[in-house]
Amino acid sequence: PDTTTFLPFTLNDFSSHRFYYYKRIIEQSGCYDTSNIVTIDLIPPIVGNLIQSTLGLGSLAHVCSGTTLWLGSINVNPAGGTGTFNYHWLQSSDSLTWQNAIGPNSYLAYSTPAIYDTVYYSRVVTSGVCVDTSNVFTLYPILLPNNQITSSQTSYCQGTAPDSIFESENTQGMGISYQWQWLNNGNWENIPGANYPYYNPPFVFGERMYRRVIELNNCISNSNEVAIMGYNQPTILFFLEENDSLCLTPNLFVHIHVHLEGTSPWNIEFNVNGNHFISHQFSTDSVYSISLNQLNYKIFVTQLSDAGICSGVILSDTIFIYGFNPISAHSSSMELCGNTATLQASNPYPGIGTWIFPPNLTANDIHNPNAQAIASVYGTYTAVWKVENGPCIDTNQVTLTFYEPPHVPNAGPDLILDENQTVVMQASAPTAGVGTWIIEQGAASISDIHNPQTTISNFAQGINIFKWEIRNGICPIVFDKVIIELNKLFVPEGFSPNGDGINDYFVINGMEPNDNYSLQIFDRWGNMVYSSDAYQNNWQGKDVNENQLPDDTYFYLLKKQDKVKRSGYIVLKR
Repeated sequence: PDTTTFLPFTLNDFSSHRFYYYKRIIEQSGCYDTSNIVTIDLIPPIVGNLIQSTLGLGSLAHVCSGTTLWLGSINVNPAGGTGTFNYHWLQSSDSLTWQNAIGPNSYLAYSTPAIYDTVYYSRVVTSGVCVDTSNVFTLYPILLPNNQITSSQTSYCQGTAPDSIFESENTQGMGISYQWQWLNNGNWENIPGANYPYYNPPFVFGERMYRRVIELNNCISNSNEVAIMGYNQPTILFFLEENDSLCLTPNLFVHIHVHLEGTSPWNIEFNVNGNHFISHQFSTDSVYSISLNQLNYKIFVTQLSDAGICSGVILSDTIFIYGFNPISAHSSSMELCGNTATLQASNPYPGIGTWIFPPNLTANDIHNPNAQAIASVYGTYTAVWKVENGPCIDTNQVTLTFYEPPHVPNAGPDLILDENQTVVMQASAPTAGVGTWIIEQGAASISDIHNPQTTISNFAQGINIFKWEIRNGICPIVFDKVIIELNKLFVPEGFSPNGDGINDYFVINGMEPNDNYSLQIFDRWGNMVYSSDAYQNNWQGKDVNENQLPDDTYFYLLKKQDKVKRSGYIVLKR
């Protein structure tokens, strides 16, 4: 138009980014003038600025309270403008007043913080001089009820059913589904069939963690965790390591072994003869020492508890200890002649004594301290006097030697020797004990003084008396004697009564004037031809009638007190 001012106009082609150029031509009086060129840069409007959520299309979403959400362009990204875009996210709590969205808010997409209240979001896209505000996307939180659980008691003893785990606030009637879980090796596992607002846990030894999961419109809430502790009942088993019957020796201790099951530490209350003692035990097995100074003890456990809440189970009965006073055994060794003995031992009180004998030794009453002991075989025995007072025992050994009484021996016949010679003795052997030859009178050489058939020589002239003595222990000595006489007489073997003054008489040397020897002479036919009651060495070879006897060999008997001292043959030769 022919105006000085270019009237406004509208450019309707926004299909692409275009440039428009304008200039003005002025004509006056045939003169023309062309103005400068005005360039108009026509930018297409921003399109496709539609925000949606990862939950799907639409301008609103119901989300679980406390969840976060990604917002942005799901199917179509913003277009138009210069092709380069700047983003700015805004949020509002009432869709009227807007402020910058919390957190990183200058990107194509936006991650919301946790949603607990209704929030409105919008995205402003700028490209060159073009600005476009998206639709408003509204987030409505789904509010689950308070999922707090509790239990009136969290510790239980074996044999006791745990109380229910229940909710602190009522959630029933809200369309909520329930699932109870327990922690197994660090992983939460669903408990089959536990789909109720409450849960009745079974008894389990040790600690077990529980929680409840509630769900509403796919929104899930985990409750707080509740720990339930199960304790086994503590048990005690105790026993006496020694016998229950004891000898009360000085500084005597008994030992009670205590075995515990349960949770350490344990508290034990003992009753010892009416006195109460409390012990704190930290290990499952311990040994308690008790000094004994009374005759009898009664020991039992009155109470047992452990670190848990359970009272104990006492598995052992009462321990009874019976004490006995010690006693001593006294007895005496003996030597006896014969096979019986009256034993000598102390009579125990209190208690009882018993003789213990080896084989071949018996008694009429083995409990009698002065019992009569009989040996079936002579010899030495060791007997034991054992005294007992309950478990108190003492013994004493005695040596009993029984000697057989020896019989009176026979020492053998008496002998008369005309000359010294060796004699073999003929004594009887001892029936028991040892025999000994003892010279009581005279002198001689004995080859073996203990041999009943010993040889004796070198007799002293005259009477020699030998005693064969038998000794056996303490038995009385028995003996017999034998006399061996070495004659001092010398009887010649012959004489010659021919009157020549030489050997005319039958002279027996060694006779004393008062010896009163009698002499009898017999011829070869046994006729006595000469006799003298007190021979004086005066026979000249004549008979009783003083007739000369013929030359011959004669037999003589020389007696003293009617006992033959010499006998033999004499040759008469003139």
